[in-house]
Amino acid sequence: MTVLVHIDAPRLYGKPIGLIGDTLAMVPFLLHFQQPVHVTGLFNRHVIPLLGDAPITFDPEGSGAGADFVIGAQRAWDHCQAKGWRHMAQVYFEQHGLPVPSLPITLPLVSSSCDLPPGIVISPFSVSDLGCNKLWLHERWVYVVQTLRRLGMADRAYVVGSWSSGDSTSPYAVAGIRPVLDRPLTEVLDLLRKAPLVLGIDNGIAHLAHFGGVKRHVMVYPDCLSPHWAESPRAQHVRGSTPANISVDQVLEAARRILSS
Repeated sequence: MTVLVHIDAPRLYGKPIGLIGDTLAMVPFLLHFQQPVHVTGLFNRHVIPLLGDAPITFDPEGSGAGADFVIGAQRAWDHCQAKGWRHMAQVYFEQHGLPVPSLPITLPLVSSSCDLPPGIVISPFSVSDLGCNKLWLHERWVYVVQTLRRLGMADRAYVVGSWSSGDSTSPYAVAGIRPVLDRPLTEVLDLLRKAPLVLGIDNGIAHLAHFGGVKRHVMVYPDCLSPHWAESPRAQHVRGSTPANISVDQVLEAARRILSS
């Protein structure tokens, strides 16, 4: 028997979008059934290689007619606003009366060699940033890495992103932080798993770190974002009212704790 799941994609800037983080957060629900699942609707194609031989098939143009379950990030968000905040991956279970998994959630994600030696990984970009509610200044990330280098706690460093999303890595490149752009997520996961430290914000890479079992992770997660919703439960969180109010010293202290452990 095949379970039919339809994804009701949220809209961003007026268009339906399947974000990497939103898509990854649906995977625990899809794997819960332990039987073939057929998914219609917008599932981010970059996530599919991470799933290996999981019994899931995809039909992005398919309708939701006859679906056993309809899920979507906006539906989950609306549910949280009415019922209270949980991690988005837990909400799909709660919405459909299924046992809610505890956090963190580890998925059997597939990685492939990135052919890069280990180094600190910075993930500073987000296509869903609204009015700077997520982004932390690039100059601050650079300063953190440069300070860790001066302290002898870091050497090689990378910044991950995507040319197609317009991510500008020039502030990092001039500081000797190597851009790693548009790599398959299987390779990015390999880079994260080997890293002595992952630094970043609420974005798809943070979700990849969570579900991929990455523990050496510092996450800037300001209070202006919804609690629990996208927090990486394995990470050390650095908080403030907004990203602008989170200091370099706060992030440095969290980074030093991990690198010293």
